[in-house]
Amino acid sequence: MGNCLLEPLARPFRLQETRHTAAVNYVGVSMDPKDIVVNGQCVHRPPRVITAGDDGICLVFEPINRYWVVTQVLRGHEEGVYSVVIAEDDDIVVTTSADKTLRVWRTNSQGIFCCTEKDVLRGHEDAVQYCCLNGSATLIASASADCTVRLWRNDLQTKQWTTEHVLCDHSGAVYGLAFSPDFAHLFTSSGDSSCIVWAFNGSVWTKQQRLPGHEDSINAVNISSDGNIVVTASSDKTAKVWAKLDGQTWVCVQTLSDHSEDVVDAALAEDLTLLATVGSDNQCRLYTVKDGEWKQTQVLKHNHDLWGVRVIPWGTRNGYSEHLIATSCSDMSATLWRWDGKAAYQKTSIRYATNFEIVSKEETEKDAATDSRPKVAAGTVEISSSDSTVNVFKSNGGQILTSLMAGGWQYMLAGARANVGLTSGRYLFEVRLLELHFRADVTQGQRVPMPRQLVRVGLSTEDSSLLLGDGSESQVSIDSEGYVSCGKVRKKIAQPWRQSVVGVLVNLEKESTNANTISLFRDGVRICEPYPIPEPLLGKPLFPTLSFKCVTLQVNFGPVPMSPLPFTCNMLGSVAEADAKVKKTSQEGPGHLVVPVGLPEQGYFDWVDDFLEKNPSYFELSERKIADWALKSGFLGNKPTP
Repeated sequence: MGNCLLEPLARPFRLQETRHTAAVNYVGVSMDPKDIVVNGQCVHRPPRVITAGDDGICLVFEPINRYWVVTQVLRGHEEGVYSVVIAEDDDIVVTTSADKTLRVWRTNSQGIFCCTEKDVLRGHEDAVQYCCLNGSATLIASASADCTVRLWRNDLQTKQWTTEHVLCDHSGAVYGLAFSPDFAHLFTSSGDSSCIVWAFNGSVWTKQQRLPGHEDSINAVNISSDGNIVVTASSDKTAKVWAKLDGQTWVCVQTLSDHSEDVVDAALAEDLTLLATVGSDNQCRLYTVKDGEWKQTQVLKHNHDLWGVRVIPWGTRNGYSEHLIATSCSDMSATLWRWDGKAAYQKTSIRYATNFEIVSKEETEKDAATDSRPKVAAGTVEISSSDSTVNVFKSNGGQILTSLMAGGWQYMLAGARANVGLTSGRYLFEVRLLELHFRADVTQGQRVPMPRQLVRVGLSTEDSSLLLGDGSESQVSIDSEGYVSCGKVRKKIAQPWRQSVVGVLVNLEKESTNANTISLFRDGVRICEPYPIPEPLLGKPLFPTLSFKCVTLQVNFGPVPMSPLPFTCNMLGSVAEADAKVKKTSQEGPGHLVVPVGLPEQGYFDWVDDFLEKNPSYFELSERKIADWALKSGFLGNKPTP
């Protein structure tokens, strides 16, 4: 570093701006901070920090006047950003997203990151989970939920990206990637519980070895700077350390079993003095080498699930190597920790406000007036078993909902409707996302994509489909990615929400400023403007409806909200009798099975259609029904026919 002035670590930076509105999936930190000149002195600038959010944006943080300041917002992805990787020269950034694309961002003459159309990499058929790149950022490897790894090459003359290789040996979603330091080997980790070592012979990538031992999805893989140590993180609650046995074959030399939940990510320090792992148990565990083995030295506790960790060299003090540890969390925060060679100290917490842009406006909803009218009996409002798809499971008195998660059913939407529909008034009901489920059926010899978590909340008429967002005009819904759907309309009106309490406010008060609208609140904070309920739904009883897959939900109809709003509002569970229609439901008990028998093309399905019209409480299970159900759940394909 020469005669550089190292800024003191004892004075923490403070956050000046807050903008993220969803979970922070990953934190990118520049590996080689540049020296800058301040007042004639060469100052060692702290690393640039870039966060990737589930709200579809990346925030670029720079230290200015002792503050971490958001100097730029990277916008362009249509869905959540899963990872951000900063190139060695600090002037190129690559992001991956649930929108199935990668974006390459380059700094212009003003130092602003820009992404042109030619730097948008398309080709994956599902979410792109992670990427890694070579030193010059001309070769990128991307991991996707479509079970493939793509290697992209940038032509130095035309600046065009082309897919050079596609690796297809994994049978589950690919979550992790790591190049060896000489870029002659590539490590890929997958939901199929395997980590594959690939070797490049100058023209093609060939599978060299499959690392055995993990019993569940391998979420991340990391390789040391000298290429001699590999660490894998798995949902089997372990991290494994691998070393070369004979200079070529990798063997597991140690298993770290300290986490009580899934191990999501792992990172090695450049000088191999520190290993960090993070997990769904809300903890970051730090390991140092003692007597030839990695021993747990410290536990950094967080309040929510952790998604990623980075370990960056910082310098040397008193003979010890210092590092910067960056953790990303589902509570919309990223935390920077200083490791002084003996222990880690929180340096600063980068926390993001949950407020969407509209909350700066004055709230137009007013406190509810006292209502002395007769109410429905306590406990009347509930999720109707007879108005739920067959893959819905209810527990805790109908307050907890989940769906079948095996045999391919994890790919199918589940639908459930309340037994009370609103005709007037203003009422609130809440949904809390309790769990996200990650489970794909592993089929030998076939590539099976990882199912996608999704929740839709909204309103529907009593005779409409239970699957919100299927194109019907007899329902309106807003999904967990912020998109409203009704008929052929689908547009983004809100910020994404995950593992939060979402309040759905239905306003049918004729005198209200927001009459005939639906609004969303996350943890008591408005995240969308009141959205007009479509004309075809007005004048009909509107029933709260949920559609979901790969999640566990808690439904609250009252009488007390889990997250109070800025104004008082009556819960749906205490709805006035005059404002609601209570739908009679069939008694709980054994169901009835009808098996029609008929000859092909002899009016068989005509009879079935007529029977269902006369007996709407029955649910059809047939090849055509499953195909139609799969299509409405997001599968691609042609519309099924009988």
